[in-house]
Amino acid sequence: MAGEAMIARRGEEKALKLYSSWFCPYAQRAWIAAEEKGVDYQYIEITPYEQGPNGEDTKIALSVGEKRKRYPAFVEASPRGLVPAVEFYGVRVADSLVVVEYLEEAFAGPPLMPREPARRAWVRQWTAFAGDKIIPFYYKMLMAQEEPGRQDAKDALLLGLKEWSSAMSGEGPFFLGSEFSFADIAVGPWFQRILTVSKAYRDFHIPTTTEYARLWTWWAAVKVRESFAHTIVDEERLVQNYSGYADNSATSTEAKKHRL
Repeated sequence: MAGEAMIARRGEEKALKLYSSWFCPYAQRAWIAAEEKGVDYQYIEITPYEQGPNGEDTKIALSVGEKRKRYPAFVEASPRGLVPAVEFYGVRVADSLVVVEYLEEAFAGPPLMPREPARRAWVRQWTAFAGDKIIPFYYKMLMAQEEPGRQDAKDALLLGLKEWSSAMSGEGPFFLGSEFSFADIAVGPWFQRILTVSKAYRDFHIPTTTEYARLWTWWAAVKVRESFAHTIVDEERLVQNYSGYADNSATSTEAKKHRL
């Protein structure tokens, strides 16, 4: 897949270092932004889990102290030990949306935010909405072991997606219309997982009815955007990576945050 190829291609040392993990949607935000801005960056893979006897991930999260031993430069950039983070000539930035904003402001290339203050506020408002009303319910649905909890999370997720899409420009195809932006980057990685991981483990489907038509138009454009397509990893590999969420054994920070 394009994501694996891009990781291999971006391994050469560069001034801008992107600390990432191939499976992480938060890290994918920063990765998309770097690709969209056309920045010459070095991709540095961070493995946040203990490894099994055959080198496989155990899904037992490494402590920050252990990450500091293995990846000292990364933890310098991200003191909590969470991807993504970037480093550029001594400037260190962590947290996915903060990293995206930093890349937007520090580098030339296609803008990720509109110029008008009102439209910028609109993007921030609906990005925050996604963080409250879409992303948490993806994890809750995946981690819930009983059907009532799963169904409640499914219903909340569908409602959040419908409301988010109602805030999109009517012109399409992206959130703001013809402009690919911060808002598309903020939600796209989770939509990809909703269509693959959630389908595989929870038989979750987004309807193709009229009320979701705008959402499907949006996704059709986002998934083929070069910056996004370059960060898509093998679907089967991605699904397998989330097995610990599906059986509620994951020990990551995100899993602990959303465990029911």
